[in-house]
Amino acid sequence: MKKRLYSLDIFRGLAIMMVVIFHRFMYDWPGSDFFFTNPAGFLEIPWFTAIMFFAGMGGIFSIISGVVTGYSTHNRITSGKGNKKMIFYAGLFSFLWLIVVDYIRKFLFSTKSYFEGDFLFGLVTGTLLEGTLVVPQLELLYYTSTLAIIGLSGFIVPALMILLSRKGGIEKVRRTKFIFGTLAAVILVATPFLSIILDPIVVDLFVSGNYLLGFLLALLVSPYFPIFPIVAYALLGGIIGISLARDEKKRNITIIWLVFGFALLSIGNYILLSALIRFSFYNYNFVRFMQLGVYIMIIIVLLRLVDLRSEEKQEKIAKKFSPVIMFGRVSLTIFVFEAFLATIFHVILNLIIPGWNTEPLVVLIFGIFNLAVWWIILHFWQKKDFKGSIEWMGGYIIRKLSSFGRKEEEDR
Repeated sequence: MKKRLYSLDIFRGLAIMMVVIFHRFMYDWPGSDFFFTNPAGFLEIPWFTAIMFFAGMGGIFSIISGVVTGYSTHNRITSGKGNKKMIFYAGLFSFLWLIVVDYIRKFLFSTKSYFEGDFLFGLVTGTLLEGTLVVPQLELLYYTSTLAIIGLSGFIVPALMILLSRKGGIEKVRRTKFIFGTLAAVILVATPFLSIILDPIVVDLFVSGNYLLGFLLALLVSPYFPIFPIVAYALLGGIIGISLARDEKKRNITIIWLVFGFALLSIGNYILLSALIRFSFYNYNFVRFMQLGVYIMIIIVLLRLVDLRSEEKQEKIAKKFSPVIMFGRVSLTIFVFEAFLATIFHVILNLIIPGWNTEPLVVLIFGIFNLAVWWIILHFWQKKDFKGSIEWMGGYIIRKLSSFGRKEEEDR
């Protein structure tokens, strides 16, 4: 199979559309404050629990990144068309680019990050909401970067594949899958223990003002998108991508991954409820295991419905879902600016209808309104092929930088 995977474009588009709506509940509805101040109390509002289950969408993008890079890297290496150094540099520079973009986003457009009794805001969003200059606090580093971990996901899979491809190793598929699977398993199992041990230490470091060491440890176990366990998502996605690239049997891919996804969902659910009921103990990583299981099952179902069918049917489905795919093409740009746009509307509504956001149904309508505004923007922007978007800028910069690998190879 050597084609674009429409199902992942659709999944990415659906994910960012849900982010636009769900973030409104998190950041614009005062009733969500309890989730930040006491996450263990999320069971008090079942419908909000269901929303929050999907609201942490960073994991979705990491597993998609793993599938895409595993799929494309295998195809490029086996076809002989891909320069390994260029593949490596492209992944590395993409990772670095996303780090820069995400920390700009964080310190300019962060909305309602909670730390030790205070809500933290970015410069622009905070200033708009508070009506006075808000200087971003370094405690924002406690909430590790969403996009950076996605960038790491998109780098670690091809980097490992390139390393394992030496001396014909690209054809040793079982070995590659075993290594990816073993690493993912170790990360998943180690995550709760690392979180329990290190998270209090990280908090103490930030409280004492030791931001550098606190940030470095937060990269491992921070509540938002740490290396453990999100990188495991990418590794598992990489295995799926390799299987797709090698045209393995549809039935095997479907059964194995659906069973695995359901097992993760069940195990995570059992551990979460057991810990809450027996020990009144909550750890968000148990929810992440459940999310990972759901994400895997959704990806497999979409693959069967879209990409693992005849090309004619694939094109028809892609045409029907073109508005969703449109969102997927600029999901990074939407992710960076959706909070800024929503904050502008939030402030305007505050002036016209004070207290407008106290009812969750009204906040839902507000989220749908934001989604509609983005649809209008993208509808006209796609006529220019999204020129000027963060994806467009990143692609241009990364192509220029990664060409060093090709130049170095040619000079030899």
